[in-house]
Amino acid sequence: EHGVVPVENSMEGAVTHTLDELMNSPLKVCGEVYLPVSQNLISAETSPEKVDLVLSHPMALAQAASWLRRELPGARLEEVESTAEAARRSVFQPGVAAVGSALAAEAHGLNVLARNIQEARTNTTRFIVLGRSWAARTGKDKTSVVFSVKDRPGVLKDALSAFAVQGINLTRIESRPSRKRAWTYVFFADFTGHPDEEKVGRALEALEEHCPYVSLIGAYPEVPPEVS
Repeated sequence: EHGVVPVENSMEGAVTHTLDELMNSPLKVCGEVYLPVSQNLISAETSPEKVDLVLSHPMALAQAASWLRRELPGARLEEVESTAEAARRSVFQPGVAAVGSALAAEAHGLNVLARNIQEARTNTTRFIVLGRSWAARTGKDKTSVVFSVKDRPGVLKDALSAFAVQGINLTRIESRPSRKRAWTYVFFADFTGHPDEEKVGRALEALEEHCPYVSLIGAYPEVPPEVS
């Protein structure tokens, strides 16, 4: 059994709720996939002129913000938990539309009032696959780690040098509040390689010298965005 959740978008950045949940989850990242984003205005109404409230996930609303301001300047925008929830509510409420996929419109019997309303045609979301364990080494892998650092000047530079010394490429780094003490942070990093590789093991050992907390949250085959 596996789950799939969004972790970052090429235009709007990190999906912070996913990162926060990963900190305390027993699940491991065992895969990744990139999917192009196609946002649409979907509704039980038959024309955009009848829409006075638009619902969607915060990231979907952000991706379609320019179109919504231009085409529906009088409509109120409301954030909900997911695009699926927005579509479901649009079925029963007059004057309500959702920003979501054409598939959601089909599933709920809604009309697609406008297609591809996202700001950028190259908009892509990266999803991660979650399971009970990470994937076996393939020879072209990526590893995800979360860590905190000690409070001293230059410590983040020193921590990240653990990867540079081993010739390991960091592909992403994000900071998030630790939620344990005010104004303390943890860092999420993705890098090329697999924990079973010797150089990755050496890098992680060096990282632990600078960090009071280090946790591997996944290892999985690396998927180039252009071939997903």
